[in-house]
Amino acid sequence: MKIQATLLLMAALILSGGKIMAYEDIYKQTPSGEFEIKTIPAGKMLSTESKASYFESDNNLFMRLFNYIKAEKIPMTVPVEAEINPGVMRFHVGSEAAAKQHKDTSEVKIIDRPARTVAALGIRGSYSKSNYEEARQELEDWLSKNPDYETNGQPYMTYWNSPMMPFFLKHAEVQIPVKKRTTKVSSMKLNALTPEEKYVIQDKGTERPFTGRYNDESGRGIYTCRQCSAPLYRSDDKFKTDCGWPGFDDELPGAIKKVADPDGMRTEIMCARCGGHLGHVFKGEMLTPKNARHCVNSISMNFEPVDSGKLGRAIFAGGCFWGVEYWMKKQPGVLMVTSGYIGGSKEYPAYKEVCSGNTGHAEAVEVIYDKSKVDFETLAKLFLEIHDPTQLNHQGPDYGKQYRSVIFCLDDAQKQTVVKLLGILRENGIAAVTAIEPAGRFWPAEDYHQDYYSRKNSAPYCHAYVKRFQDNVLRQK
Repeated sequence: MKIQATLLLMAALILSGGKIMAYEDIYKQTPSGEFEIKTIPAGKMLSTESKASYFESDNNLFMRLFNYIKAEKIPMTVPVEAEINPGVMRFHVGSEAAAKQHKDTSEVKIIDRPARTVAALGIRGSYSKSNYEEARQELEDWLSKNPDYETNGQPYMTYWNSPMMPFFLKHAEVQIPVKKRTTKVSSMKLNALTPEEKYVIQDKGTERPFTGRYNDESGRGIYTCRQCSAPLYRSDDKFKTDCGWPGFDDELPGAIKKVADPDGMRTEIMCARCGGHLGHVFKGEMLTPKNARHCVNSISMNFEPVDSGKLGRAIFAGGCFWGVEYWMKKQPGVLMVTSGYIGGSKEYPAYKEVCSGNTGHAEAVEVIYDKSKVDFETLAKLFLEIHDPTQLNHQGPDYGKQYRSVIFCLDDAQKQTVVKLLGILRENGIAAVTAIEPAGRFWPAEDYHQDYYSRKNSAPYCHAYVKRFQDNVLRQK
């Protein structure tokens, strides 16, 4: 009987397209194998999330949402949305159920999603990580060549069929939020290039190995695009490759665009801002724990040393790095903010290791800023006003030494500034416990931690601006 019931269920799934649980399609599918730009309508959604990857089998995201709609008697809809890192799953609330009142729980939140434009690629097959990654790369390559739209958020997956549907009949899509291209390279202010630089940057040539000026550069600073001056790489991510060109195992968040090379074998890397050719990225060589090598032409870059007097660097830790990053990015003069880890004993720490409390790292942000527009003291004041400096080893609901309040100083001048500011707070009755520590190596966090609130189109849950210095006023970009 069990076999007969299973066969009947499978037959029903096949005849119905696998949507026997769903009473409403929120929008039309993108056919398998096709690319398109389409608009997703605004509406209410049920959302739950995990700090682990979506593809980890124990994330329990689907069951949280399924139990909620069962308890609330909300009809199932398709498609189901899934963000990958960290894992987030969302159900659309259908037109009939949206008119009724439903309450948040500790695990499931009701959100209003605005209408959004996405690039979509329809795919067939199992809902696996490998299928997602392959389709994501195809969609990103297609979008990089689209003359009218550019990326405006992180890729995610949508599912249209029951999990019980045979894999060869399952339909899914990879979607990437997009926006109309606003900055054309032709209208962008670009630096003048020599004929040799044009050959590499614009004509996608390659400089001869072991001839580049940055092949053996070991100074601390930021590597920028030679053509448009956009920041690309941190010196801390540079490593010796012995291949004849500079090598980096990571890029600054959002700085690099990756596209399939015309040779069909390699992946080209370009400046995400101006499209200038940089080189190629290779994976799987196991040269560093990050297992990536950005092989970059020296001639495609400029190097700005930290001690050049033009750029400043600061490192702050005060609770979850998502919230600190959010507020620091609003300060005029800040060029980039990277979430990461510092102050621990292990090299190349991973998020789960830091969360365990065994590595000694703090969640922190590295701030690179233009000294002509903002100074370290202004940033330090802002940091002490966007988190609660009186909370020891926690911030809001996040507990643990990884959430401690620390300013990691890069020199004695920074240390003296922090000592002065903490003294002012204490004189005014604010019992600040913020520690001062010398800065060691800063380890950038995983990609899914970068620009977290911008990607989610939301605001921090435990960081807010509270004015604590009389002469300090938050000026937002």
